[in-house]
Amino acid sequence: MWSASKIYPSAAADLEDVDGIVTSVATPVIATTLTGGALDGAVQAAGLLFHRLLTVTLAPSAGSYSTAPIVITGTRGGNAASVSVTPATNDGNEFLTSVLPLDSVASVIIPAQADALGAIEVGVTDMVCDYATVMDSQIPIKRIKTVGAGNLVVVTSSGEEVTIPCLAGDVEDVFVSIIRASTTCDPIVAYV
Repeated sequence: MWSASKIYPSAAADLEDVDGIVTSVATPVIATTLTGGALDGAVQAAGLLFHRLLTVTLAPSAGSYSTAPIVITGTRGGNAASVSVTPATNDGNEFLTSVLPLDSVASVIIPAQADALGAIEVGVTDMVCDYATVMDSQIPIKRIKTVGAGNLVVVTSSGEEVTIPCLAGDVEDVFVSIIRASTTCDPIVAYV
């Protein structure tokens, strides 16, 4: 018998939204912290339903950027947390992904950039499903059920990325760490 479950929407738009936190902001020439209404993306407005890896997209613009880290603050597991991404060059044309997830976003801290000609978007990608919150307890996810047919793309707790072709209603016993944005099953039910 399965215990508690949580439904994760998993349509492509739910899994990856490159401007889901901040739709776009010109590169600021002084250090800037975005909060409140400046966090204007659709995912931010709806609230993160689960742990997400964060993304920062830098539009192409030669010499416009700083290579100092962009910091995103929020919570992870109910505790204050932050993640950062560091651009490799000052020319933009980069898509950066955080290593650790957040389950809410409170601010985006952008260091001073070289000029105001670039553009920065902040969004979300893969769902990190290391646990579900059930009655204020953090319980590991042990089983995934696909409601719709498609491919379930996961990273297991051992770090292996696996693509599992699924029919509607399939149940997979996997210790899931991450559900990739390339998943095509919709929705997914996670059991603990």
